[in-house]
This record gives sequence, C-alpha cells and structure tokens, in this order.
Amino acid sequence: MTDLRGKIINGRYKIESIVGVGGMSVVYRAYDLAENITVAVKVLKEEFLEDPQFRRRFETESKIISMLNHENIVTIHNVGFNDDLYYIVMEYINGISLKEYIEQEGKLSWENTTMFISQVLKALQHAHSRGVVHRDIKPQNIMLLADGSIKVTDFGIAKLTNVQTHTMTEKAIGSVHYISPEQVSGGVVDERSDIYSVGIMMYEMLTGRVPFDNDNPVSVAVMQLQNNAVSPKNIVPEIPQGLDEIVMKAISKEAVNRFQSVDEFLDDIEKLKRNPSIRFYQKYMAAADTTTAKREETGMKNTGRKKKKRVSVPGMVAIAAVLTAFIVFCITLLALNVGNSNEEVVDVKVPKLVGLYYEDVVENEEYADFNIIEEGRVYSDEYDEGVIVRQDPDDGKTVKKGSDLRVYISLGVKDLRVPDLSNKEYRAALIELSNMGLSGMKEEEESETVPEGYVIRTSPEAGSKITKDTRITIYVSSGVEVKTVMMPSLIGKTKNEASVILGENGLVATFTEVESTSPAETVVAQSIAEGTEVEEGTTVTLSVSKGTTETVEPKPPVEEAEKTKTITVSLPDYESSYTVVAYLNGTQVYSKVHSPSEESVEISLTGKGTQEVQVKIAELNLMIFTGTVSFD
Repeated sequence: MTDLRGKIINGRYKIESIVGVGGMSVVYRAYDLAENITVAVKVLKEEFLEDPQFRRRFETESKIISMLNHENIVTIHNVGFNDDLYYIVMEYINGISLKEYIEQEGKLSWENTTMFISQVLKALQHAHSRGVVHRDIKPQNIMLLADGSIKVTDFGIAKLTNVQTHTMTEKAIGSVHYISPEQVSGGVVDERSDIYSVGIMMYEMLTGRVPFDNDNPVSVAVMQLQNNAVSPKNIVPEIPQGLDEIVMKAISKEAVNRFQSVDEFLDDIEKLKRNPSIRFYQKYMAAADTTTAKREETGMKNTGRKKKKRVSVPGMVAIAAVLTAFIVFCITLLALNVGNSNEEVVDVKVPKLVGLYYEDVVENEEYADFNIIEEGRVYSDEYDEGVIVRQDPDDGKTVKKGSDLRVYISLGVKDLRVPDLSNKEYRAALIELSNMGLSGMKEEEESETVPEGYVIRTSPEAGSKITKDTRITIYVSSGVEVKTVMMPSLIGKTKNEASVILGENGLVATFTEVESTSPAETVVAQSIAEGTEVEEGTTVTLSVSKGTTETVEPKPPVEEAEKTKTITVSLPDYESSYTVVAYLNGTQVYSKVHSPSEESVEISLTGKGTQEVQVKIAELNLMIFTGTVSFD
C-alpha cells in the first residue's frame, strides 16, 4: 500500500506516522490543520479498494460510529470515500490496548477488572440502546488511557439489530477466542453475543488467560460450542465468589441463560462493588428456571400442543446427574429431619464481629450459635492485624442457629514502597501507580540518556517506604534541549573577525581560499546565508580572498570565453520536498525540487569574470547561500 506519511489528505489532514496496521486498514496519526488537533486516520488498504464487500464494511463502520456519542466510545470526526482512498477520521487515543495491559500485568485485580468492565458495559449500553451490536468485543479493541478511562473501538463488523445475521460467510465473525457460540454456529446474533464476549474478556483479565485456547483457530471455535470453562476462582482463589458467578453466567453457552441485557450485567457488577461478599447463585438459578419456563410456555401457545424436544446424549447424561444429585439431597434432608425431629429450629440475630480479634471470637462461647468460617485475609489501613474487617451476613440480620458466618481478617497495613519506574513510558508508570492506589505528579526534565516521554526517576526514590496518601513526583524526560542561533553576516569581515564572531555564537568556522579582487584574508562568501536559524555547534565554511601580491601591467581588453564552475551548497533539514533556485548576477540559472533526505546540492554555473551568486528555497523565500564565483 502507498505510504501516506508526509502527505495531506483532503487539504486538511497532514499524515505524520503509522500507529497501527490491521487486516484491512492502516491507522495513521495525523494533524488536523483546520482544527489544530491531533487525530487518527483509518485508511482502507489499496488491495481492498476494488472489493465491494470491504468497501461496504468500511462505510458501515463509519455510519455506525457516527450514530454513537458516548465518553467510552471512540469519536468520529469525518469520513471520505472516493475511488482511490477510503478513510475515517477519529479522535486520537493516546494510550495502550487492554490486551497490551493484560500482557504487561499478567492478570488484573478484581477491583481493576470491574472498574474497566463497567466502562465497557456502559459503552455497550449506549450502543445497544441505539440498536447497534458490536460483535467483536475483545481486549485488542479496548483502549486504555493513562487516567484509567477506556474507549471501545473498531465497529468494523458491528450490525444493527433490525438486520438479521445468521451466517459466518459475511466475515461478521470476530476473534475466535472471544466470539459467542451462536457466532460460531451461524445462529442469531444479538446483544447477548456482546455479553458473552465481555464475559470471556473478564475471564482473561482475572486469570491472565482465555478459557478456550489452541494453536488451531478451528479447534478454539469448536471449544466455544462444546467445552465448559473452568471456573476463574479455581485458577485464582482470591476472586470473590460473586464475581466468579457473574463471569460464569455471562459465558453461558445458551444465550437464554446469560444476562438478558447489559443493564442486568452492569447492575450485578455495581452490587458486587458495593458488597464484595455478595453471591448470586440462587438468583441466577431462579432466573434461569423462570426463563426456561417462559420459553416452553411460549412454544406451547404458538403450536397449540407441547413440542417434543430431542435430547442429545450429553444432555441425557447431564439430566441423569441432576436427578441423582436431587435424590441424594432428598435422602440427606430426610435423614436430618428424622434425627432432629424433636429439635426446634431457632432464629438468631447475627452479631457484629467487625472490629473484634478473630482469635477472641472463635474462643468466645457467646458466638457458639454460628459456624464461623475464615473466608480470607486482606490488607487494611483501618484495622490491626488479626482483626475482623468484614463479615457475611452483616450484623443485625436474622438467620437460623448454626448458620455459617464468614469473616475476612486484617493483615494490617500493607508495606507500601515506591516501585522502580525508571525507563518506563510515562503512561505505563502512571497506571502502575494507580493499580497500587497511589497518585503521581509529572515533572519534565532534560536528559541526554533517557528517551523523551520516559521516566528518569521518582521522588521519593524507588524502594522508599510510603503511605497511600503519599504523592509521587515522576520526573519524565523531555529529551535533549536543542539550542539554535541566527546566522550572522560575515561577508567583508576579516578571517580573524569572522572566526571570533562564529565562536561567540557557538558555531565552528572552516576556511577555503578563493581568487578575488577583495583584499587578502577578507571573507567573500559564507556557506550558510545570513539570518538562517541553525543549531549550536554547526560548522560554517567561509570563502576568503587570496588577494593580489604583484603589479600587473594593463593589457588590452580581450574577449573572455565563458567557463563553468560547480559550487556545493548545504541544504537545510526540512520536513517535506522543496525547490532550490540559484541566481547568477540576478539571473535565474537553476531550479530543481529536492527531497528532505538530501544534505547538499551541486550547482553548475557558466559565466566569465567574477559574478554574484545567490541560492534560496523558493517556497520559504529563504536565502541559503550568497557570495561570488570567479570564472577566471
């Protein structure tokens, strides 16, 4: 594909660099000359311009994003479709993908997972309310900003819910690790397909891996249809039970058993944030039973008779297992009732255990009516080590005597130390601090060893013991300062005077002797024109006159033949092509376009005697050489 860097699209968007390459498009960073802002320009690759299907998909993406307006969805600014260029202009997101962040961290805490997922769900809530199903939710399409906010991107295979899609032949399938079973099988795709993909993404965030993986994509697709995922809590035990239940519900094989809307999904996430001890199992089971009953009832009304349902061998095995478990449960319950037929079940109120030492509670007969279970140990800024910080159920609730009372115990204040952020990109460093519950303040500083935008050091320094309210100052490299000076006029100065002037301006002089009628040791030309801005340390070549040392008897004038001389002129460092024009005694004798990569140009001049030469950049009206040339 043609590299657009350095070009201006639509007379407005100046392409600066490539920020990403996908299967069908290239994303450039560009500068909007009209709005004076940085933007992202997504361009369809040339090889797909002749394919109507790819053009249609590209146009669909632009239309769908234009319908959406939400803080967690990438914003579209402009679109352009013509025979040789299809492009979408979007807001430029200065961040990393969620996939990159997961790979960087290994796995995320459940708190960060729910924080990011809540934003994804709110973006989908907005999209679904406008009838848009994304169909390709995955960490690669979620951009993470330094402040912890996210942006959902790439609506390339999104669809409107009033347009039915049943097949995989329309390239409407997302990444095979995150797609729903109905996308694999060619079933009806709706909002619940996005919910499945979000569930798979949550699974990866919490465990550091996807539930179904194989080197062969087809095998992964089959696993999406047939295999059941291992519970995230079996991989990472510290995950709250309620969150584990949320993930497993979201990735149910049957769409009817998932959350039926993003609203439901988001509601349970928010409940979990407020109460990490909450559990949803009974609620989910009841909802599944009700949904199944409604579905069967609807089927009977439509047909006028009860439908016979074919049950697969795996289904029969599952039914048999459920029936067996139910029978065992009934027998156990009967035995308990027989053994305790003379005992009355007593209701008791849950005491407040938060703030008490766990060892004192388990040894105290006052709490003998409860089965106290240590659920886990957590760091706490509020409670000393060994003190109960949370309980489930909460105090004041009425339960049966002998019920479980689960408690979380303090590990004390976590020993917080400043992480080593040196040589890390600033945004990544800020996210790392945020994950630790810390905040950072940016200070820029010049550095000759650390690249621009990367961390030099922190204050307090790495390894220092701190508290959560400590503000970390992050010193970020602004690169090496480049000092510039204006080129002085040296023509007519003596060699010594010119050398002193250049030295005072931080420039270096070199000299070459030329034939001239000017007095000896006088500067007659300089390689960099007066008024040109140059970096300190730049070398300037000065042409000085040899002068005349003998008396020459006048001779009758003889018609001189023209001669050709070649001069070499240094070219400035400029970002795009430009035209170099040369004049000999005011007459244009040279004009040619040069590329930014050229450092100098050789210009052949034809004349006689000594003539004035001027060379300049036409577009900038910038003089880069002025002096005389002798054709003797």
